[in-house]
Amino acid sequence: MRDWLTPHERFWRERLTRMRGVLDALPDDAQPDPAQPARHQDGDS
Repeated sequence: MRDWLTPHERFWRERLTRMRGVLDALPDDAQPDPAQPARHQDGDS
């Protein structure tokens, strides 16, 4: 089981580490306004 799980753990550990770096780089006041509708990356609102 460990042999199968190890690559998946490594994959997600790397992704979460990168995400932490991105989030830590954002200003603390960069919170979305809950009154505003969510914006989508593909141009649809």
